[in-house]
Amino acid sequence: MTPRALLAVLALAAAAPVAGASAATAVAAAPAAAAGGPVPARSAPIESALRDLTAPQATGKAAAPGRATGLQARAGRVLIDVSVDGTATAAARLLRELGMTVTATSDALPYAAVEGWLEPGRLDRAAALPVVRAIEASWAPVADVGPVTTQGDAAHRTPPVRALGPTGAGVTVGVISDSFDWQTADATFPAGGEFTSAVAILTDDDAAGQDEGRAMGEIVADLAPDATLKFASGRGGSVAKAAAIDQLVAAGARIIADDVVYLSEPFFQDGRIAQRVDAVRAAGTVYLASAGNRARQSWEGTLSPGADGYHDFGGGDTTQTLATVPPGATVTIELQWAEPWGRAATDVNAMLVDNATAAVLASAGTVNPPTGNPRERVEWKNTTSDPVVLGLRIRRASGTGTPLLKWIQQDDIAGSPVAEYATRSDTINPEAASARGGLAVAAVRWNDPGTDTPQASSSRGPKTRLFSASGAPLPVPEVRAKPDLAAADCVATSVATPRPSSYLTFCGTSAAVPHAAGIAALLRSARPQLTADQVVAIMTSPANAIDCTASAGVPDSDCGAGFVLADRAFGALDTTPPTVTAAVTPPAPNGNSGWYRTPPTVTFAVGDPESAVTGSGCEPTPVTAQGSVTVTCSATSVGGTTRVPVTLRVDTAGPAAPVVTGLRPGATYPANEVPAAVACTATDATSGIAGCVAGRPVTARGPRQLRLQATDVAGNVTTASVPYTVAAAVDRIRRPLSTALKPTPTVARLLGATGYRVTAQGVPGGRLTVKVQRGGTTIATGTAVARGGRVAVRVRATSAGARSRVRRARGRQVSVSATFVATSGSTPRSTVRRTIKKLR
Repeated sequence: MTPRALLAVLALAAAAPVAGASAATAVAAAPAAAAGGPVPARSAPIESALRDLTAPQATGKAAAPGRATGLQARAGRVLIDVSVDGTATAAARLLRELGMTVTATSDALPYAAVEGWLEPGRLDRAAALPVVRAIEASWAPVADVGPVTTQGDAAHRTPPVRALGPTGAGVTVGVISDSFDWQTADATFPAGGEFTSAVAILTDDDAAGQDEGRAMGEIVADLAPDATLKFASGRGGSVAKAAAIDQLVAAGARIIADDVVYLSEPFFQDGRIAQRVDAVRAAGTVYLASAGNRARQSWEGTLSPGADGYHDFGGGDTTQTLATVPPGATVTIELQWAEPWGRAATDVNAMLVDNATAAVLASAGTVNPPTGNPRERVEWKNTTSDPVVLGLRIRRASGTGTPLLKWIQQDDIAGSPVAEYATRSDTINPEAASARGGLAVAAVRWNDPGTDTPQASSSRGPKTRLFSASGAPLPVPEVRAKPDLAAADCVATSVATPRPSSYLTFCGTSAAVPHAAGIAALLRSARPQLTADQVVAIMTSPANAIDCTASAGVPDSDCGAGFVLADRAFGALDTTPPTVTAAVTPPAPNGNSGWYRTPPTVTFAVGDPESAVTGSGCEPTPVTAQGSVTVTCSATSVGGTTRVPVTLRVDTAGPAAPVVTGLRPGATYPANEVPAAVACTATDATSGIAGCVAGRPVTARGPRQLRLQATDVAGNVTTASVPYTVAAAVDRIRRPLSTALKPTPTVARLLGATGYRVTAQGVPGGRLTVKVQRGGTTIATGTAVARGGRVAVRVRATSAGARSRVRRARGRQVSVSATFVATSGSTPRSTVRRTIKKLR
């Protein structure tokens, strides 16, 4: 609808007051009154396309001919998206009082929003409300239908899978598109024909829908005939689409196929739809979205304004040639720049010009700061009879920033490439398809030889985010590998709507999405216990797909993991868990008693030839913890879970420093008194002590070190050295040793019980030995241990032989030797000899 026609509709409807409006706002029902009435000085930004609607009404002038619009108008009202401070519920109440018909609300980041229908003449008053941050048009969504023409069931090899049992039974698949049955207001579409059971229609677009949703539903039903289908329209704005997602999940959808996109959603951060997709994926729903049909119709570059504010595309050229637009064709440019959503700091305008004449054909000049969004949308339809070479100019209207610019082009001229200054930038749909939790589906023609060539129009990736959902700059840009997989398009359906579109041959990523959703439904039908992450892992495994050859490597920016194959994904309905084999490096403990003395590394070989495997704790793990450590790999496939624990004993540290006993560290000892009985002790908290060994003390004079060595059970060794000093020997035996015969005996008496004694005093620890000899032959001995510095030995002949030898020694001389052997010292032996003549 052209602005002139749209204004005519709006003007007719604006004459009647809005039902239910308050008395204070009833006067605003008439556009002229609203435009001429007092408007407070404070006014939030209003998108320039909406300003263009109000200006002709206020001035009585017609809109400029030749401009196209994607504005959604109905009964004299336009669908708008109002960003607000506070809660959406509170703002909606104020907007209803102004006459707005509220259709949806959202409190998702980065700001709350209210969507609904409002007469253009009341936009200024809405913008003046204190809670309103900005007002934008809720542009008509884009459905990713391809411009060309054909059978995905066989191409994806799903018949062999259904032959094994799964048919989609027990699985609810939700479809989001424009409409399902625009000709009726029925809440169900009857069973029969393409559908084995009735389809629940939660919401529909009976005014502008083309039943693309029914064509998508037919494809899902072809692959998974017993799946339960439910539909919700994605039209009505991004807030309404987010609500449609929630409706389907609440209705039990475990898989959602979505082909509606709002290019006005943020390019550089997750908007409300992307956030909802992540939330439902986390809750267990597999979300599949069309990647887009814009090939690489995008450009990126840092804003480089000249003195007049116009961006320099290169070499001083401030006009970028886009394409040659044939008569009747429309080109739309969605321009955004890298600033937080809802907090634009730079005001950037865009205009489309005729390259031949430099005439401005269309422009967008929303005043974006300080509460508006960093975006502009400009579009133009060639209503002339000649082709026009279309150019784009970008101007910084205010601010000093030079943010990254990015535009994506939407047109109906078969995805023409960017004619000048092409940057081959991504065109992945910015909302659901770009979400972390969403699977972006590319398109491959069903009968492409090898099914490995993406459609030329299929949007390419990857997608880059620069801000968090709240608008905080990311420390590092987040590059998301998109698309995620590819599926068939240009297939036959029975939907032949009488409107401009027909889906008898259904092309584009809109047709690819339901094929992927049908395979996901079969997976969940066969294994209801599969988590969303497991389904995604199976469908995005390169092993279960045909790699697209347009780009090297897999996954790639053309098809992701590739053209998904159902039979590979199922792996003959895997019923066995993965195999998990553990290996340790080094393979055997390198310490004693089964202990590792260096950190071992545990690796796991995980495999399942029948299905994809997700694992936890299965990555190579160096074990640095001490003691008994268990590393467990848990691997899960369609067939179940295998857990393999590996327990190792690790002690990489030696014992605590050993401590000496029997020798005083730092002490000085006489050479004849250096301790001989030394030992050591130590502790080890991990494997325990195996032993502690002390060296033999050295008695040579000078500074000395006694080496100690402690060994733990694992074999780790800790050594220590204990210092001591050896001085000159000291003979502590007092001479002479006293000998006495008590009383002086005869030989006979010597043999009696009395004998004689040898004593010594002031001696260290040791032993005194006394020998009685005659002619070198020992005839009697005695020995005693010194105690308290004193020792006494009593010598007696105690055996018959000894007594015989003594009798033969009567009257002869005998020698008595007393030898003291100290238990320490370098000269441990002292001897005193004395000769005694025995008396008769």
